[in-house]
Amino acid sequence: MSLNLTISTAACKTAYKEFGNALNNEILMNLEELSRNEGIEVPKELIDLLEKSLVNILQKVGKKEKVTVKKDRGIRSRFKHDGNDMKGENNAFLRIRVDRETRIISKINEPNWTDQANLLYSQLYGTSTAYSISTGSGKKSQIVATQPYKEPVKEKKKKRKKKKKDKKDKKDKKDKSI
Repeated sequence: MSLNLTISTAACKTAYKEFGNALNNEILMNLEELSRNEGIEVPKELIDLLEKSLVNILQKVGKKEKVTVKKDRGIRSRFKHDGNDMKGENNAFLRIRVDRETRIISKINEPNWTDQANLLYSQLYGTSTAYSISTGSGKKSQIVATQPYKEPVKEKKKKRKKKKKDKKDKKDKKDKSI
């Protein structure tokens, strides 16, 4: 049988503190009983050390760990097509990011990208991951798409070729009817 409880962080912190205090008192009582029964004297420094350790542990309960926010490592630039900056759905300029370490090219704020912009992006950078490889200082970097864009194949309507037999059959029918 399993039992699941959901409690708030404040209630959890209180429960941990109560448990810690109870544990601390139990250890002290066992040490006092040991010293009475066995005649062994427990040094006061040991008791103080245990008490301080448990107090330190209780103070750490419920504290949030520091979350380090990783800054963007990318180089941002506007998405351009034929020298024109493209705009998104909210009429703001579309941007792309080139990661400084991996050199992977990615979109920024993807929900703002229009269908036309997505199509142009996939034509330029492919349908999968694209990498930007620098070719030297002052030169334009080379873009390598791992999966290049392939235009969808449009089905062409096939023209039916008239067979000579069909023409002959029609002429025969006309001749018979006359």
